[in-house]
Amino acid sequence: MRNNTIKKRISLLIAVFMITSILISCAKEPNEIVGVWETKIPHTDLTSGSTHDDREYMKYVDFSNVYKRQVFEFDEKGFYKKTVYVDEYIEDYKEAVFAGIKLYYAEVIAKNNLDVTVEEALEADNISKDSIIDSESVKKLKKEAETEGKYRVMDGNLYLSAAKEYEVDQSIYITYSINQDQLVFKKQVGGDVLDAAKFFPLTFERVK
Repeated sequence: MRNNTIKKRISLLIAVFMITSILISCAKEPNEIVGVWETKIPHTDLTSGSTHDDREYMKYVDFSNVYKRQVFEFDEKGFYKKTVYVDEYIEDYKEAVFAGIKLYYAEVIAKNNLDVTVEEALEADNISKDSIIDSESVKKLKKEAETEGKYRVMDGNLYLSAAKEYEVDQSIYITYSINQDQLVFKKQVGGDVLDAAKFFPLTFERVK
């Protein structure tokens, strides 16, 4: 009888140990979204404030290599940081537009047999690479360069707050999936969490 009691106690201890081990293992299991993820969002319109958006020479501009690079960093404490490489984006945009403008001017000069160089024509019209986007548009873009806040993942949904001092709004979220080193934002439900939502599904590559 005593042996049976001892055996029961040992079995109970083993069961408790196994359950505790499982719980500890689960508690230590890292959140799969933790890490650094990067994507490149194709260019559409830079801003409505661009001084060249409606000009004839915009038809000559090739935006195929102009992207807005965006990085999300999710830490283990439930905080995220979003970085948009705005300076890089603006510079690539200006390079693309300026190249298109020069192509347009070259064609106009050739068609009209004008005795002027492209550089002289651009100078006469007061057009330079730095004049392509105005300072207010640059300021507007730079406001989105860095965002920090809280995040929560649950049932394949990602919830983000607008800033560290705010809690996540459970009525606004992004559905996502992770496959090895790829994070895919599938769709956004609710308000305007990301300006890139129109590009969903959006694929991020793990960089760290």
